[in-house]
Amino acid sequence: TLGRGNAGNIFVTADTVNVAGAALITNSRGEGNGGGVAIDATNFSMTDLATIRSDALGTGSGGKVSIIATELTMSNAGINALTNGDGDGGVVNLEATNLSLTAGVSLNVSANVGSGDAGRIDLTAENIVIDQSSLLSNTSDLGRGGNITLTGTNIELRADASLNAETFGSGDAGGIVLVGESVSLVGSSVNTTSAGAGNGGRVVIDAASVTLADAAAIRSDALGAGSGGNVTIVAIELSVSDSGVDALTRGDGSGGVVALTAVNLTLKQDAVVNVSSLASAGDAGRIEITAETVLIDHSRLSSDTTGAGRGGDVTLRSTNMSLLNEALISSSASGVADAGRIDLIAADRVTAVDATVQTVALKSGGGSIVISAVERIEIDNSVVSASASGVKSGDDGGNVTIDPV
Repeated sequence: TLGRGNAGNIFVTADTVNVAGAALITNSRGEGNGGGVAIDATNFSMTDLATIRSDALGTGSGGKVSIIATELTMSNAGINALTNGDGDGGVVNLEATNLSLTAGVSLNVSANVGSGDAGRIDLTAENIVIDQSSLLSNTSDLGRGGNITLTGTNIELRADASLNAETFGSGDAGGIVLVGESVSLVGSSVNTTSAGAGNGGRVVIDAASVTLADAAAIRSDALGAGSGGNVTIVAIELSVSDSGVDALTRGDGSGGVVALTAVNLTLKQDAVVNVSSLASAGDAGRIEITAETVLIDHSRLSSDTTGAGRGGDVTLRSTNMSLLNEALISSSASGVADAGRIDLIAADRVTAVDATVQTVALKSGGGSIVISAVERIEIDNSVVSASASGVKSGDDGGNVTIDPV
């Protein structure tokens, strides 16, 4: 539609639908809304730069793209429900038993220009595989970012897959939610960055098993005036290997909170959880870990500040906690703000072997360290230190309390 009327709809129903190098388009370029695209098939595939578009390029809103199939595969293809005006972005809804997005697929519901809010992306399937493909719900102007939601039994984000709900303007970023029995991120990324005045969105992962490996990354950073969003992961088995979870702030906004809750939590092979404030006025976020067993092996938890923002606190609560092989838990301040505190609290025991737990303040006051366990605390060839080199009165080092209750 180029005027006030709404764009028409496109309906396709068949056993097999193959869109190869073709385009289905129902855009709105005026006051009218974009039309809908509804496809219902047993087998659906998109390949060879095929595209489906239901964009809002004027004051109207984008339409809804809905594909329902038993087998749904996309490769080197794209679906857009953008907004480049004052209308809101549309919705991309994919439902299947087996859903596969590979080799350069793009799903985009971003709000690029104007006051319109970005749309949302909803994927629902028993098995979801995203490989070398991207899902985007960004906002660059006044509108709010949209949400990205994946719901399935098994969710796999493979090499170079990315989910992005970011804000570069005054609108808040959307959130990203993954819910399933098993969620795996391997060499892939999930981002809800705030680079403007808007706040970052949240990241929520809720599954029985969650795995991050091979330089996978989850980021909810605040790079502008807005605050970073929170990262929440809830699982029975949570394993992070050679990967990172970040909620940084580099601007005036405060960093978000990283909250990890599991029965068994393992950080190994240079895994990093970081909520630092880097050369900014914003306070660093917090790290909160709760699990029955916690193993930190050659990995790092850090909440550092290099500017005017205060360092964040690091809190671990478990039954049994092990820090091994150069494991590091750190809250440091190299700027004028104080470092945060570190609390390690175990219902049974804390073991630290070749590990470091430290708070460091170079120009301000240091944070305190508390290590508490009911049964036993074992510290072997390890360092527990709270130091301060403040330049003004009251810039004291933090207290160190080791308390086998």
